[in-house]
Amino acid sequence: MLIRKSVYLISSLVASQMAFAQESNKETASSKLNLDILGGVGFSNYSGMNRDNNKANIKDSSMSGFNVNASALYSLFETSIGSPVVGGGINYSRLTGENDKVNIIKIEGTFSTLALMANAGFKFKPSEKFAIFTLGNFGYGVYSDLDFKVSQNTNINYAIDSTIKNHFIYGASVIGTYEVAQNFSIGAGLTYNRHSYKNDRKEKANGIVTSSDSSNWSLNEVSANLTASYSL
Repeated sequence: MLIRKSVYLISSLVASQMAFAQESNKETASSKLNLDILGGVGFSNYSGMNRDNNKANIKDSSMSGFNVNASALYSLFETSIGSPVVGGGINYSRLTGENDKVNIIKIEGTFSTLALMANAGFKFKPSEKFAIFTLGNFGYGVYSDLDFKVSQNTNINYAIDSTIKNHFIYGASVIGTYEVAQNFSIGAGLTYNRHSYKNDRKEKANGIVTSSDSSNWSLNEVSANLTASYSL
């Protein structure tokens, strides 16, 4: 009799604990915000800097540097393979370039941009811990600074001061992450963006403006990033 009561009591406790756990899981699932917070840092390269659809008269128009970014992506609804996502964030990049033209003219350039980005795409879930984000990007450079210093000889220093306007950014990103702790994942991503902007330029020699012009420019960006994400 005592054994029967003990078995019954233990069974009741186990059943109640299972019911409580199921209810807790339901509450946890219902309280999730379906929001992924991502942050990244990595390498960026600019190439193909074109002025009015013509190649700029620079021997090597590429630049390289770093970028840091943060974004939030909201999952709209769940499907069997993942969920569509929308969101946005911020990106800062700073790139530099240097080259010699005919070993006479030395050109040093710096391009810094702070951009607000909008994203839309799909979050694939091939497994419980692995996620792949495929995103379309659209952004606007709220701050852009481009400066070139052109040194021809030891007596004359040329500089190109640029005022960047209407800096638009559009492209695509692929990011893969793996969950290493509860709700926390790390991974890597690859981005291609096309930049277009208006460049109001002033050319100076020893601080004196020698010429000025305004033209439309474009360039290609390729970035590779290490990424960390947290799911809410």
